[in-house]
Amino acid sequence: MKSPCFSRPVVVGAVLALAGFTPAVWLPLRADSASASAASGNTTAADADDGSTSYLNAKDYTLHPTDVIEVDVADDDRAKRELRIAADGTVLLAYLDQPMKLAGLTVNQAIAKIKQEYIVQKIFINPQVSVVVAQYAERRISVNGQVNRPGWVEIPPEQEMTLVSVISAAGGPTRLTDPDVTITRRMSDGQMKVIHANLKSAMEDPRKDIPIEEGDSIYVAEDMIGSVF
Repeated sequence: MKSPCFSRPVVVGAVLALAGFTPAVWLPLRADSASASAASGNTTAADADDGSTSYLNAKDYTLHPTDVIEVDVADDDRAKRELRIAADGTVLLAYLDQPMKLAGLTVNQAIAKIKQEYIVQKIFINPQVSVVVAQYAERRISVNGQVNRPGWVEIPPEQEMTLVSVISAAGGPTRLTDPDVTITRRMSDGQMKVIHANLKSAMEDPRKDIPIEEGDSIYVAEDMIGSVF
């Protein structure tokens, strides 16, 4: 049976707790994540942060399928849940009969959506909701061709990456790297989009660098003449 709770005045905020770190507005890559990456042979942005990697405020982190989140409502222990976001982006929250889609929302947006649903369903009057990301989904980019460490580059959850930072994380260009790079991206409608970029221009002028997204596939062709880089 659903039991209403009359909470204190709402304080809507995002909490992003990482083991071993004190709270901070800007969050660096966890040391244990970097160690695990090195042990597995995968490369993270932090392994080669050349200044073109930007850090996200914790509340702006976008939730992904397979993220594990802790959802809590103040003054109601039964509402506390640790949930893994399903492949379809949903979770089943305490007291709700239907799954709620949270993937694609930022932490703050998820908090607001949960709060609103509890109010609409008349479960709580003014709930103080918190969301904590307990475990991040793996986010990777495929890099192949003329880089020194072809393969997967992992994106730390607190960071966004650009073409230059991804190539740097993949060991940098070889001496035979062609400056023209091909990026293949799956769009939300399932269609594949091919993006062409000039790596040399992006390295020389940050304004010409472009953001890279989770799931992108980057191919760096060979320049038989060489000596471009």
